Amino acid sequence: MFGYRLFPLAYPRLQAAARSEIGPRRENQDNYLLIDGKGNAEYLSHGRPYRKAIPRWPGDHWRLCVIDGMGGHRNGQAFAASVAEALLEEPFGPRSLPRRRERLMSIHAALHERWHQGPDSPGSTLTWIDVRPDGLAHLAQVGDSRALLLRDGVWRQLTRDHSPAEFLRRDGRADETLSQRIPEQAMAQALGYGSFGILKDGDGQYPLQHTRQLRLDLAAELTPGHQDRPDLASFRLKRGDTLLLASDGLWSGKKKDPWEMLNGEGALPERLRALLWGALDTGASDNLTAILCQCR
Repeated sequence: MFGYRLFPLAYPRLQAAARSEIGPRRENQDNYLLIDGKGNAEYLSHGRPYRKAIPRWPGDHWRLCVIDGMGGHRNGQAFAASVAEALLEEPFGPRSLPRRRERLMSIHAALHERWHQGPDSPGSTLTWIDVRPDGLAHLAQVGDSRALLLRDGVWRQLTRDHSPAEFLRRDGRADETLSQRIPEQAMAQALGYGSFGILKDGDGQYPLQHTRQLRLDLAAELTPGHQDRPDLASFRLKRGDTLLLASDGLWSGKKKDPWEMLNGEGALPERLRALLWGALDTGASDNLTAILCQCR
């Protein structure tokens, strides 16, 4: 199941395409949201592409979001759709990083209030980029979907997966208890669900328990290729850049870095289809969803 559209923009000249594949799963629990500079939106509704116009959307502003419902939890598809719907209503992001974190926390709190029913409650990843007309991009990340940037022929990952090992690395913790309790490939936090073992209590300890809160680190500016990849940051797109946002199904096959298969030939929808089908051919074991965006 998939959808795609081409979206031209005056300056900088952007084009984007989105696609989602169910893969070997029975249900597609992924979703995406793509809003172009004219306020035309596309996302999945009941697993199928749905399009609508967003009233009063600011001209030449874009929104790119990839959402992956937590596998094995109830209502994964419905929850991912509710995230897309919430982002449809969210105004274009403010410039202040603390304010953007506040808005993301507000979305998370509303989803938690609506959906949380215990350990099996649903949640999702969210990789969210808003792009202004001048190319300034605002990034927000929760979970283990990814954003990558192709610049000058080199792919650079802009996000870090929210795994137990990632937060141990951030804190310089010698205590490996968290990694022992949660498989390496598991997420340590999810939108609408909360986090596990990555927030300190009043005594400075990291209790191994679920909490409603999210941990989101900030950076004033994101430098592509730098080791630190904060959860909320800003960066500027340049002519010739390519952005790829994708759920973790894309790298669940045998090929470690499938985005390296993306070439510069052909229209974006065909290139994106080839990327996802190529991942399926190498044994991808999950739903696959991606947005491909070019700055010409």
